[in-house]
Amino acid sequence: MAVTGTTLKATSGCASDSIIHHQLTTRPRRIIPCLLLLEFGGNDSLLTLERWWLVFIITFTFPMSYPVLPTLEEEKAGWTPAYVGGQQMDSHRCMWEGDHVECPERISVTIRHCEEMGLLARMKHLPFQPCTPEEVALFHEREYVNQIASTAKMDEKQLQRVCRKYDSIYICPKSYDCALLATGAVVEAAKAVVNGKCAGAIALVRPPGHHAMIKEANGFCIFNNVGVAAAYALEHLGVKRVLIVDWDVHYGQGVQQAFYERSDVLCISIHRHEQGTFWPFMREGEHDRIGCSAGTGFNVNIPLNQEDLGDADYLAIFWHIILPIATEYKPDLVFVSAGFDAAVGCPVGHMMLSPQIYGHLTNMLISVAGNRLVVALEGGYCIDSLKWSVSCVMQALLRDPLIDIAKVNVPVNPAVVKIMHLVAMKLQNHWECMRAFMCTLNRTSRKTGSDVHRLSTPVFLGWRHHVPPKEDIGAGSVSNPRRLWSIIRSLERLDPKSAASPTPRVHVHIINEGSTRTLRSTTFEELPMSNHLRSRICYTLSETAYNQGMSIPANRTRQQMYVKLLHTAAQMVNSIMKRDVQSGVIAGDIPYFCIRNTIGALVSTMREHKVKRPLILCTTGNEMSIKLKNCNQVCSLYINTGLITDHDERKSELQLENASKKDGLICGSELSVKVGLPYSILRSAERYFVLQQLLLPLAYAHRPDFIVLELDFHSSFLLNMEPAFYCFMISNLMALASGRLLVFASAWEAFNQVNEYLLSILLPLAGSSPPYVEGAVSSSVDMDCISMVSTAIAQLQEHFPMLSSVFVPVGEPTSTEQLTGVTKKTNRGHSANSAAATEGSRCVN
Repeated sequence: MAVTGTTLKATSGCASDSIIHHQLTTRPRRIIPCLLLLEFGGNDSLLTLERWWLVFIITFTFPMSYPVLPTLEEEKAGWTPAYVGGQQMDSHRCMWEGDHVECPERISVTIRHCEEMGLLARMKHLPFQPCTPEEVALFHEREYVNQIASTAKMDEKQLQRVCRKYDSIYICPKSYDCALLATGAVVEAAKAVVNGKCAGAIALVRPPGHHAMIKEANGFCIFNNVGVAAAYALEHLGVKRVLIVDWDVHYGQGVQQAFYERSDVLCISIHRHEQGTFWPFMREGEHDRIGCSAGTGFNVNIPLNQEDLGDADYLAIFWHIILPIATEYKPDLVFVSAGFDAAVGCPVGHMMLSPQIYGHLTNMLISVAGNRLVVALEGGYCIDSLKWSVSCVMQALLRDPLIDIAKVNVPVNPAVVKIMHLVAMKLQNHWECMRAFMCTLNRTSRKTGSDVHRLSTPVFLGWRHHVPPKEDIGAGSVSNPRRLWSIIRSLERLDPKSAASPTPRVHVHIINEGSTRTLRSTTFEELPMSNHLRSRICYTLSETAYNQGMSIPANRTRQQMYVKLLHTAAQMVNSIMKRDVQSGVIAGDIPYFCIRNTIGALVSTMREHKVKRPLILCTTGNEMSIKLKNCNQVCSLYINTGLITDHDERKSELQLENASKKDGLICGSELSVKVGLPYSILRSAERYFVLQQLLLPLAYAHRPDFIVLELDFHSSFLLNMEPAFYCFMISNLMALASGRLLVFASAWEAFNQVNEYLLSILLPLAGSSPPYVEGAVSSSVDMDCISMVSTAIAQLQEHFPMLSSVFVPVGEPTSTEQLTGVTKKTNRGHSANSAAATEGSRCVN
């Protein structure tokens, strides 16, 4: 007897979250079953019929390696966001201007504030080292790095001569070391998030970096912290696509110039521009500078030609431009050049953003980046608004309930709407989402009978039209002080206990009606979750009792099932409102009609649970319907999204009942809009399109204090709904209603991907960032889907001005002052003459 094919391989997989990397270790011998092929006799010829095989299953002992589960502390390190940097960079200060706005107190006061809020104690502190000159040279020219290094031995007069070569720069003998530390901190944050050591990171560093160019310091920036980290990630971390979002109020020319011809870095900058009359007075910041060569379409500028813009304006830009492009690009790593000089009170930016808006913007980027998000501090010169803005970003990284945003359902500023349309028009041949946005705009205009919206490109004016500020700006200066102190007082009145999520975060209740194929009684134990994730979940099980002597459970009547489900749901709503848990999931092999009836009855009792503005989202139906009902002092918004299409008894008629507005809230009689669904099944790109362009704006406009979400696993699988989409949707919805979300999930007749769907719900609810999924969402959006969205917007235009102002815009201004848009304010220390001298040479052609 000869034994053949004796090469044995043993593999043991252990399901884990994307941020946890199990280590392999060798263990003693273990008994496992193996398959051996035994050959008995036979001719050596392969064609003979005398050759035959016999298969034996035998037990064989041999050494093997298998994964060892990490400890809870090891898992926690991968689930916890990190902060890096701190007061090590305090020695960088201006020697000849004691009250310079870029001062060490920007970080020291911010860190103390975050410590008092208990945020830093819940985050991982990353140790870091300064970058080496070789690492900095991945972005900057080596000669420039050497020039900055030489300043460490200069006296004050020599340093002043060096600084006069650049625009708005100060350098002291310690600046070189601090700049290396700042760059090293951002690089370390990038390494940590890519290697799964933390769930996102924020780098509190100075000097800032996004203005620093390849061979030139600029705008308080010496080395480009994010630029160096992005170059390092592409070179050494195996990253293929990097997204850099710059929400600093100033145009970050340093990053864009370096990556202008590359497609592996997508740069998106939203900045105050005022037709080039706001620093840095550069034509490169115009909307039509979209990259060149291989980088065409991968440079996105959103220049704002007006000051005093607010939360609604920035939210609209993110919903309709930034989030769709980021989702379609699907980056491996996301950086945020996080300047907070657009926050209310900053004397440099003269914008009106609330600190809490930065938490919501961060949350949107988390839904794209997962744990691979690095937020790097740039500007922000009103320390009171800066410290609160940073704390709101940290709360988003910690997946804490976010602070509500007031006055969202207001018209978007016409200047912002115009630039959004110009940006989309310029990018529509490069991004499918922008093509769909422009088609929606055109179709909505036709459906509403609006005039053709003609856009003229704003004239670039430049530094010659710059009007210097009347007052000097220094440390302690503020703008809009009344608005600033009003917001700060409202933030200080918040209960500190409400800032953190309760433990456990989510209550999962599985109802099993004797099924062994859908959601079994062992479903939760079988989910591939880490121990740390399970520690955040309270799990309960409801099973039908077995009749004595029978092998199958006794079936409940429909009435019994409905009563039991309603009772369970009411208990869960009560627990969520009392903050015993933050959110809840009721899943099981429950008929779809039972869930629908339960939701209807539950909403009618919301007042008893002190819920005043519930939002009810259903995913399955034969039409898209939007209803607003004000009853018993409870204003409920029902949205059947139509994401899962059911074509039975298809309806396409439109109905709209009158409603009235009072104090910005819709009240009175019921508003009802019904829109027919496309005949074709919605694909992945179309579902993201509906969510970003319509559903998220409606949800934010309603300002819910409780969200009910209905899902159907069986229909989801049949119509190719990806589990990743549920994770993306829930992650964005968790920013609303302080995270109070109740999910009804029907697994009735569902036999495929049940565990995947359930896990995609639990990850964001339990405080995990969405897992990183490779592959871009780049398919086109069907015109029938665009028509559906435009029809809904047309019917809702009178009740949701934040939507109608974008898709049914007013005519362009005609006065000379509005067309020229000369600014009246700018920031101190930014030299108009220096910028003008280099404007032509710096413009990218």
